Amino acid sequence: MVVWRIAALVTVLAACAGTAAPEADQGPTTSLTTLPTVVPETSTTSTTMSATPAPTSSTSPPTTSPPEEGGRPVFALTRIGFGLTPQVVVTNVGAGPGNIGGYWLSKGTGSFEIPRTPLAPGESIAVGVGEVLPDVAVGVVAVVSSGLRLGDLEPAGGEMALYRTGSFDVASEIVDYVEWGSSGHNRSEVAVKAGIWPQGGVVRVRPLAIGLLATSAPAGGPDAWLAEIGG
Repeated sequence: MVVWRIAALVTVLAACAGTAAPEADQGPTTSLTTLPTVVPETSTTSTTMSATPAPTSSTSPPTTSPPEEGGRPVFALTRIGFGLTPQVVVTNVGAGPGNIGGYWLSKGTGSFEIPRTPLAPGESIAVGVGEVLPDVAVGVVAVVSSGLRLGDLEPAGGEMALYRTGSFDVASEIVDYVEWGSSGHNRSEVAVKAGIWPQGGVVRVRPLAIGLLATSAPAGGPDAWLAEIGG
C-alpha cells in the first residue's frame, strides 16, 4: 500500500511538471514594451513649422527718408531803374524765406546797407536812388530810400553790385553784379574774380532806356539782362 501511494504521488507530480513546462517555454506577448516608440507625424510637422522664422524682407514696410528741410533764400539784382524814380530792385529768387537785412548795394565809391526786411520766395524790395521813392510794383513788399549814397543811375553807363557784407574788395562777399554802357567800373574786377561776371562784359543800353530787367537771376553775365524801353 505504501509503495502504491508513493508511485501514485510521483505520477501526479510528474503530470504537474509536464503541464507547467510548456507555459514556461512560451515567448513574450504583445503587451511587452519592447517595440520602438513611434512619434506622431503631426507632432514633428508642428515643431518644424514653429522653429522656422517668418520671412521679413517681403512683408516689412519700405524705409523712407525724412522729408528735406525748406530751401534757402537767394538774393539777386532783378531790376535797375533810370528816369525820374531811379531804383534798384532786389528779389529773393531762392526756395526759402530770408531776411535781406545786412546786405549791401555798392556802385562806384558809394554804398548802402539794406535794412532788415523779410522776403519770401519771389518777393522784392525796391531801393530808391535819390530823393524820390519809386512806386510800388508787383511783388515789391518794401520800398526804402538810399538818399544820395549810390549816386545817379543813368543809361549811358554804370554798375551795381550786391554784397552780403560791407567787405567790397572780397570776392567771396559779392553775390550779384551788373555793368552797362561801358566796362571797367569800380566793382567789376571783384565780380570777375568771383566768377559772377565775364571780363569786359557789358549790357548794351539805348539812350532812351528806362531801365534794365534781369531775365534770369542771379544773372551771371550781360546776356541775362534786357534794356527796358519806355512807351
